[in-house]
Amino acid sequence: MTRRLICSDLDGTLLTSFKRISDFNIRVIRALQSEGNIFSVCTGRQIRSAAYYASLIGPDADVIASGGNLVMTGGTFIHRTVQDRRQLEMIYDIAERYGLIAGFHGIDALYVTRSFQSAVVNAAATLVLPKDIERRVTLLDRDEFLVHSDEYVLSTLMGMDQSRLQLAKDELEKIPGINIVSPFTGALDISTREFDKGTAIRMLADHHGISTDDVISFGDGDNDLSMAGSSGTLVAMGNAKDSLRSLADAVADTNDRDGVGKKLLEIFGIDEASL
Repeated sequence: MTRRLICSDLDGTLLTSFKRISDFNIRVIRALQSEGNIFSVCTGRQIRSAAYYASLIGPDADVIASGGNLVMTGGTFIHRTVQDRRQLEMIYDIAERYGLIAGFHGIDALYVTRSFQSAVVNAAATLVLPKDIERRVTLLDRDEFLVHSDEYVLSTLMGMDQSRLQLAKDELEKIPGINIVSPFTGALDISTREFDKGTAIRMLADHHGISTDDVISFGDGDNDLSMAGSSGTLVAMGNAKDSLRSLADAVADTNDRDGVGKKLLEIFGIDEASL
């Protein structure tokens, strides 16, 4: 049997609306792993959060995190992007100018501006992850932000005011050498242009000696569009954005109805009763 690499986004894809991986999805993925297939989460989330969800699948699950800027297999990093310091200064200044929340992904922590620590955001984080999983460091000012600049692999700007976010995006697009994607409404992920989810999938497939023709990827949003060029089969969730559905080879059920697991059973021709 041909060994496959299966890559799945988390939010809106493998995770339910309550940020859980269903027992059904876990059973299906583990069954496919037992046959020699490789599974990886492929998410815009920071590495500690991504690795936590991968661990729920099991110790053999790989991790693509921070929108493709960190790739880990067997507990070892095979790729890490480091953002350019001058670009980071410009991103930080744009966030401050437009009053946007800013978060910067490191390996050991998520570095956040003070506005990120609002009651609403903290309450949402508690619902999603155990308190000891995602370590956060609050940046008090620009100087402290720069102290940690060699740790950042991805920057995220968020705001409820769409007009401000668009103005910020217009300025960001003038910065050479960066990639901007929207992981969800009200947010922008900014990273080095050469790296995205698609790049990371190709890197992971090559590491395992698997052709990209034998990659199956699942996603739901605009930050999953880059998967198309690196996957023999791109599956859009039933709740996916039209932009992704238009590129997909297949459409699965929704994230709240075990779409990933059901589609994998179909692709591999497995009877659910055999699980």
